[in-house]
Amino acid sequence: NIHLAWEWALVCRQTEAIARCANPLYQFYETRGWFRQGLETFHRAARVLRGSENELLLAKLTARHGWFAFRTGDYDSGRTLLANSLAVSRRLDSAWDSAFALYHLASIHQLLGEYDAAVACITESLALYRRPEIASTTAGRAELAFAINLRGAIAYRQQNYAESRLCLNEALALFKELGNQRGVARALNNLGAVATDLCEYEEAKSLRLQSLEIYRQVGDRRGMAVAINNLSDITAYMGDLQGSRKLQEDALAIMREIGDQRMTAIATLNLATDNRRLANHPHARQLYAEAVAAFERINDLRGMTYALFDWAIALIEMGDIIEARQRFDRALSTAWSGQNIPLTVYVLSGIAGWYLQNGEIEQAAGLSALVKAHPETDAIGRERIAALDLELARGLSPDRLSAAREKGLAQPLDKWVSELLQA
Repeated sequence: NIHLAWEWALVCRQTEAIARCANPLYQFYETRGWFRQGLETFHRAARVLRGSENELLLAKLTARHGWFAFRTGDYDSGRTLLANSLAVSRRLDSAWDSAFALYHLASIHQLLGEYDAAVACITESLALYRRPEIASTTAGRAELAFAINLRGAIAYRQQNYAESRLCLNEALALFKELGNQRGVARALNNLGAVATDLCEYEEAKSLRLQSLEIYRQVGDRRGMAVAINNLSDITAYMGDLQGSRKLQEDALAIMREIGDQRMTAIATLNLATDNRRLANHPHARQLYAEAVAAFERINDLRGMTYALFDWAIALIEMGDIIEARQRFDRALSTAWSGQNIPLTVYVLSGIAGWYLQNGEIEQAAGLSALVKAHPETDAIGRERIAALDLELARGLSPDRLSAAREKGLAQPLDKWVSELLQA
């Protein structure tokens, strides 16, 4: 019925009806995972109304067009359209539409690993959603709950688990109060991520299973796939590699069906890792190549870097040192081209390990010293370097180890990267 009303309103250019239908249609496409249809619907509507005097309606349609452009892999267009919508909404002093655009820009920044920008956007969005004229309505409180949930998800990505849990539990309580089952599922799934990182696997599994069941009940196909994907991780951590692979295959099938290119790439990468753990090396190689290509198609440099890095680690395990270095070099080049320093340092932690495997112990010691001392090295990189240090201590005398580390620290990051990529 909403579709019929929408089509009639577009033909007759009934702007009030178009405005009333826009959000229900957006929610429908998002829940069902019909991203391509959502993109076409809102792009067509924006085209029909181009030049209209109703600037705010056009901004509303542009924001939803932008979000579905991002969902279907066009990152640049997605960000540009949302930024354009935000500029108009701010100029016209529309708190609702500004908050919507900011929330979705925060989502994009978070998914691309741009956490400072994500925090800035979601903080402003939350302030708008907390305004009395919005927070006093049921719809406004639902949007507020989703924004609080996103703030918790960003805190999780920043490894601030206490703040993450605080936000996610606040969002969960509000979703339950509102009877918003899709929101409940999302908050439970995110709480499961926190529990997983804290090695609380039974708790994580319970939360993810609850989330999956709710997503099934409300028919949210993408939510189901995300929950299954995350459940696969927990299953692997608990030692059931075959079970993990089966779940990952199920998640990948759904993502391909609904056309979510980014999540398809992620699920492909995860499935490659499962096959690597099961020593199914030929299939793992094929899946790593597919994952890299999938990230490259949507210009996701961060995802592409991680896929190349994981592929290189797998190749070392397979004994193919030469090809592993080729993958590391491409990962380094990709991270450096985007001026992503944390990601660059992450790749360097892997290359330090490669040097050790290749018998170049002093190079390994120098590079590991740089990574260990760098302020942008994350917890995973530090764990990798700590394990590497133990092996280096067995391979070099204290004097040689100290001299190699001093030499590595004396060389700045950009020079290390330049020399590695020219080697």
